[in-house]
Amino acid sequence: MNRCDGDNNTNWQPPRYNLRPRRAPFQAYNSTGLTRPRGSNYHHKTNVYARGDEQNIPPLQTPIPRPRFTQPLQTTVAQPTVPQTTVPPVNHFNSVIAGLLLKKGIDISEGSKIGSGRYSKVITAKLTNSNHTIAIKIIDKSQVADDFRTKFLPRELEIWQQLKHENLVQLYAIYTYESRVLIVNEFGKMGNLLTHVLCNGATPEPIGVKWAEQILCGVKYLHEKNIAHRDIKLENVIIFDDGSVKIGDFGFSRMLEPQELSETYCGSKSYIAPEVLSGRPYNPLKSDVWSVGAVFFVMMTNRMPFSENQSNQSLMEAQRQRTYNYPPQLTISNECKSTIDSLMTFDPFRRPTIQKAFSLPWIRAFLLSQKA
Repeated sequence: MNRCDGDNNTNWQPPRYNLRPRRAPFQAYNSTGLTRPRGSNYHHKTNVYARGDEQNIPPLQTPIPRPRFTQPLQTTVAQPTVPQTTVPPVNHFNSVIAGLLLKKGIDISEGSKIGSGRYSKVITAKLTNSNHTIAIKIIDKSQVADDFRTKFLPRELEIWQQLKHENLVQLYAIYTYESRVLIVNEFGKMGNLLTHVLCNGATPEPIGVKWAEQILCGVKYLHEKNIAHRDIKLENVIIFDDGSVKIGDFGFSRMLEPQELSETYCGSKSYIAPEVLSGRPYNPLKSDVWSVGAVFFVMMTNRMPFSENQSNQSLMEAQRQRTYNYPPQLTISNECKSTIDSLMTFDPFRRPTIQKAFSLPWIRAFLLSQKA
């Protein structure tokens, strides 16, 4: 079986629970709950160059402010270090929920808050039977906008429960208590891909091509299930202990009928496809492919392909003219460049599908090297 195919057991679903204490019963989960927290970065910043097979890896670079898109990031320091963020234990968390989670084998007593949004927060926890670290996203439905409560959250949870693939963040369980939804999922302590690029600069090509192939495998699995992610970006690619990457955050994902188009403007402007910017109905599977190309560009160059500080019309024209460029000081193969250029083809009808992306030069050469 192809590694990209994931688990074809369509009957598998993660458990979904309604925690019920005797005196304070939980409400059953329903579709009247949330606003999606945006921009949360809840993973620790740390180096992922841990594998022994990578010999010529540059030293870590000092963390710097988020790039101003078209400008290369500053990355020259003698002996840089990555700061560690220390956060207090979650001793303020609702003791009732803590007790109920403990009965389910989840201990949050020594967990840390690793991220927060306007209506949500993310904490770490331990599984009592294995001491394995997990993440719990806690959303307060009473505080969120109607469209997220009635549309995006139910859709996210419905889709996430259907997914089981080694390059997608795994959902473990869903709990509800009063107005809160608790989403229990995998925790990647190595951080997300944006944090990695900010701390380490452009990704060396031997590592970048491995991650590129894994990202393609995750997206291919989604597309073969007729699911469009619609928000592929560096922040949503999580790095795990073994050096693998997984795609997470399915808040904008959508299940599609064959040939169905989307009209929702969603995603992050730096990674968004031109047909989405146009405001006309678009094929979200093809727009995912553009976003994957933009992710590869940032991962390999340490800069954004286009400035988002411009009108949609100006950005579309920049995309049409392909105004991005590869920094001359970086050693990037022609195969890598041509693959990124193909994924970011302006015309969605000429842009390759995610399946055909595996035949592009950079990825094809990597796959052949793995068989040698």
